[in-house]
Amino acid sequence: MRLSFLLLSAVLISVTRVVVVPADASKSGETLIVYGAPRLHLVDSPQAICKRKSMPNIETCAADQISRIRSTALVVAHLPYEEQLNRFASVDDQATEVGHLVIDGVRNLFAQAKEVLTRPEGRRS
Repeated sequence: MRLSFLLLSAVLISVTRVVVVPADASKSGETLIVYGAPRLHLVDSPQAICKRKSMPNIETCAADQISRIRSTALVVAHLPYEEQLNRFASVDDQATEVGHLVIDGVRNLFAQAKEVLTRPEGRRS
């Protein structure tokens, strides 16, 4: 049971993507959960796609990209726009960025543990 859940989760993660669509003049921004867009990064945006492709007119390219995503992938959910996800989508190497976040989190955890252990009431006999 546990193995089948892990396999199902791995498959869903491998084909499910988060697409962040920033606001433009016509409508507010949104975050889409899409299924069936394996060429996208795990967290992506139309502007980031165009930037990676070195397209000269990013606004026109972004409109084309979001249109293509909506027509070829299944949009599972529409969520509110999230600026942090948009910044993450524009990072060229997301794996490195995640690694830095994990390392920072571990450093903070160790710093907190050290602080607790150096307090007189935090020590154990």
